[in-house]
Amino acid sequence: GTRSAQDTQVTPGPVQPPTEASETAAEKHAFAKRQQLKRVFENNMASLLDGRLKVRQIMSRQLTCAKPDASVESVREVMQLKKIQHVMITDNQDALIGTVSDEMLAGTQEQVIHDVMTREPFSLDADLDLSPALTTLIRQRVHCIPVTSRGRLVGIVTLLDLLVAFQCALHSLANVVKYFPEMTDASPADQPRDEAVAGQA
Repeated sequence: GTRSAQDTQVTPGPVQPPTEASETAAEKHAFAKRQQLKRVFENNMASLLDGRLKVRQIMSRQLTCAKPDASVESVREVMQLKKIQHVMITDNQDALIGTVSDEMLAGTQEQVIHDVMTREPFSLDADLDLSPALTTLIRQRVHCIPVTSRGRLVGIVTLLDLLVAFQCALHSLANVVKYFPEMTDASPADQPRDEAVAGQA
């Protein structure tokens, strides 16, 4: 028989819950991601400043996965219920073997995920530096890329993750400048002063 899609949690970190129940799934994710990344940047400020942050430090670990023998209908229902656009397809060893999107499932007549999934999808290594990961996301023109480590699926990086990471990075850098104003281009002492008008007493 076919299986249904399931949630896969990979060593999650604690996050503060959203304050309003009416928030959309995207808003809830962004809120939780901001809390996570604030802690990451606070604890890894040196890595942030010299560009050594890794994909694993900003990726989302909460995954919705399915096996290749899952029914298309069950996966479609889960995606609609959770308002997600992608599901990762893994084997029994948690190795990534495919992906499906809501667009793919909307137009298919296939009954089993194995027959509709994208095989051997592009993925990022968890230990890749964040900057080239962003470049890859842009070049691939996708909104979500799976993250693997030693052949196993460990997370995903979405465009929203990267935007929130950028937002948090700017906030963290602003705090650094606040305490170390000499890092700015010009300190107050370097600012030009108003010259007195010639001839004034």
